Amino acid sequence: MWWRFLKRFCSEVQMKRIICKYILSFAVMIALFVGAMTLVYMIPDRLIEWHREYSLTVLAIEEEWESLGNIFGFHGEPGMLDNTTDRVMMELTVPGEAGESALETAMLMHGYTRYWHGYQTILRPLLVLYELHQIRTLNVYVFFALLAAVLFLIGKRLGAPAAIAYGLGMGCAGLITIPSSMQFMACFVVMMVVSLIVLLRYPFKKPENLPLLFMITGMVINFLDFLTAPLITLGGPLVLYLCLQMAHGASPRELVRTWFFCSLMWGVGYALCWVSKWGVALLVGSGDIFAQVEANALRWTTDNAWFESRLDVLLLNFNDFFKFQGLRTAVFPLGCGAFLAACCAFFHKKPSATLLCGTACLAAIALYPYVWYYVMIYHSFEHDWFTYRAQLPTFLCLYWGLCAWIDWKRAGEFARLCRAKLRRGGGEPCDRA
Repeated sequence: MWWRFLKRFCSEVQMKRIICKYILSFAVMIALFVGAMTLVYMIPDRLIEWHREYSLTVLAIEEEWESLGNIFGFHGEPGMLDNTTDRVMMELTVPGEAGESALETAMLMHGYTRYWHGYQTILRPLLVLYELHQIRTLNVYVFFALLAAVLFLIGKRLGAPAAIAYGLGMGCAGLITIPSSMQFMACFVVMMVVSLIVLLRYPFKKPENLPLLFMITGMVINFLDFLTAPLITLGGPLVLYLCLQMAHGASPRELVRTWFFCSLMWGVGYALCWVSKWGVALLVGSGDIFAQVEANALRWTTDNAWFESRLDVLLLNFNDFFKFQGLRTAVFPLGCGAFLAACCAFFHKKPSATLLCGTACLAAIALYPYVWYYVMIYHSFEHDWFTYRAQLPTFLCLYWGLCAWIDWKRAGEFARLCRAKLRRGGGEPCDRA
């Protein structure tokens, strides 16, 4: 059934040409990843030595699980920095053994061969000029500049309520701690960069370029990330594109195409990029790579005595999404959701095929994080204090889905009518009809 659906879709833009384009793009990206990693490990170690040692000293002085609670008023595990992983990232800037080539060092990464460690293409060059404190400052500039650009364009394309909902979702994901931890940055930067591309390029002139963008996104986040919250790089931009399509009256068929093919190609890019790394490592000389992969796959996906059921782990991550805010500040995102729900109840649009189909697609995307948690069960339990961030697309699906159903014109007219009656001192209730 899906193959016939795929064939009908691709027949419009020549299936063979698209497949060749995708395969070529994949091969070019893998070559770029290997080349970039090799080039950065050709930088002489002496050029980064002082900044590297100073940064490691800073990480050793700070608490292993550094919390920003004393500075910003956030407490508990969801507000923690992952200084342990940051220290590993810093140590792996010089991981090689004597006599290894730059290619061997980049691909073997003794002890962590299973990952690409693509963050080193940014970290090693930065260490030539900056130490950890300065890198964190640069992260703050980059993160909030991207966030401001995304919020501005969302407000312009989807309206102020959608931009406010995006900001609240980022708040629940811990936007203060994200730029302060090198490990957390990659997922959010990639998500916001792809979101900007979607906002600036919508609608794509060539239909095949949108799934291609998501395939490349899956590859890039696999290259850069440590299994932090990769799903936000799929869910964030995809929910945004679907909402743009719904706002412009796309057909149900177009919405299903977008949801299915973008999700599929992101998954293909993410999975095959990882397999490609194992293949390259095997060719370079890591004979035990598949034993490493098997051992870690069994560890992260197997039940453990620390939790009673997989549902407990799902609930743990769900609670963490709001725990970071504290009970008092969680009122803002929850209050915004209640306000949108009330507006939807009183000023909802008439049901249409586009709205119903778009809502179904958003509901499917909202479940992605919980499927991830269920499969990666022990990883999601042991690292719940950062894996909870994968629920950002779920938050956006709920809030933007409500926004899509609200007739803002009727709501605005009702608000103007109420203001006018208040100015006249009238005591009659406003008629929302």
